[in-house]
Amino acid sequence: MEALTTSRLSLPLSAEDARDLEAMRRSPEFLREESLSENPSKAATAQAIFQQGMRVVKQREYAKLYAEMAAEETQLAESSANRQRLLRRGRDTVPD
Repeated sequence: MEALTTSRLSLPLSAEDARDLEAMRRSPEFLREESLSENPSKAATAQAIFQQGMRVVKQREYAKLYAEMAAEETQLAESSANRQRLLRRGRDTVPD
């Protein structure tokens, strides 16, 4: 886990959010994956959940960017192929 705290936020939780947070605090798998102690604070658990969520959001954004880049590359390749085809067509014609 990275160095802590540059700011603290108040985080409103619904009853369901509070139950989920408590369930994650008691999940051995989650604690192990996030390298948390056996009995982490609610704040430490919420921070781990936030960081995990940010990783997912960033991965989704990266995937979108990569898809856009691939689409642009495909478009450029198609445009280049079309230009080459037109150039060849122009050379293949016999002048009158």
